[in-house]
Amino acid sequence: MIIGIFGKIGSGKTTLALQKKHDEREMRWKIFEVDEIGRKMLKRREIKKQILQSFPDENIWTDHEIDRKKLAEVVLSDIRKLRVLEKILHPKVKIVLETEVKRARKNGENVLIPCALPQKIDLGNLCDEIIMLRVSEKEAWKRLKETRGLSQKIFRILWKVQDSLYG
Repeated sequence: MIIGIFGKIGSGKTTLALQKKHDEREMRWKIFEVDEIGRKMLKRREIKKQILQSFPDENIWTDHEIDRKKLAEVVLSDIRKLRVLEKILHPKVKIVLETEVKRARKNGENVLIPCALPQKIDLGNLCDEIIMLRVSEKEAWKRLKETRGLSQKIFRILWKVQDSLYG
């Protein structure tokens, strides 16, 4: 069984997946967290090269790595730059997820996939079931400032970007 857990930033997707993983004694669950796959992609040499070539004038490089916070500030300040980053990362994330889901199905494993932007990687087609979470902007901000140290500016931009997908 492959279950997608979708919702805006701060809606509790990962929290729900972790609870389900630890609470369901009759079923074992693996979690494929899309955000984590994206973070790992940023460490790949070919991805770093593409990103640095795409944003040559931006100060996003720290200690031989892409600084995720700086990259977020750059791409969230300009929708065109966000689309460039999405074109680099989303196809690669989709391939990883498709491969992992195929392997899990073959092995009879149950998988939870928390994801904020399932439409961007056509994730709904990989899932047997979908759980949609909703949260108010106020509650999401409360959760994220406590758990992730996210700036209010970045949060508001992410919220607005995701508004176009969730309404």
